[in-house]
Amino acid sequence: MTFLIGTTLAPMPGAAADPAESWFACSDLRACYGANCIVRGAGFRLARGQILALLALLGRDGAGKTATLRAIARRAAPQLQRGEIWLDGHPLHRLPAWRAAWAGISLAADSRQIMAGASVRQTLQPALAQASWGWSLKRIYDRFPLLASRRRDVKLLLLDEPEAGAAPLRPREIERLFETIRSLGLTAVVVERNANAAMQLADRAMVLDLGRPVFEGEARELLRDAALVRLRLAG
Repeated sequence: MTFLIGTTLAPMPGAAADPAESWFACSDLRACYGANCIVRGAGFRLARGQILALLALLGRDGAGKTATLRAIARRAAPQLQRGEIWLDGHPLHRLPAWRAAWAGISLAADSRQIMAGASVRQTLQPALAQASWGWSLKRIYDRFPLLASRRRDVKLLLLDEPEAGAAPLRPREIERLFETIRSLGLTAVVVERNANAAMQLADRAMVLDLGRPVFEGEARELLRDAALVRLRLAG
């Protein structure tokens, strides 16, 4: 259940659990650009195949959504100063970005192309499914060894505002985006400006206000307070 504290959202407190038991878990993340700490205490968990909508309160351009994704992907900036990141039972919070990528994290930033964050196999799979007479994956990898050398499994897709630099996505486009993510079997965190549409399609949601989480839980819990959603959430 969701409730208000002052003018912000807050989740009902829950019992702590071993992060290694979740498909993905991050906790108490603190990430800074120099002395400016953008991410302050963000954390959430996802089961395999779930999608989390990362949202912001109305008017909060510096809410920390992009910085949170970059911290999870272990990019050099913002610098992760505190917190833990676990994927498929393995800790990632001390890894450099390239090792986090090989461990299964893919950050697709500012792109309308969902396939930008998919693996080689996931990119090829829809075409292979079109007809039985097509090439097998083995034949493709034998013919194009560079593709074989770049094989890796994407276990967590971080998708940052797929409409960035273009007109906002319409609700049907957002629905197709989520359908594509699910058809690929991906676990994902999606930053989407249209909060109402994203909450209707996502499994879970986290709301940030100036880098601090003010809600984390099931998306349907957030949707239940429709008046609050209309007044307080961006989009």
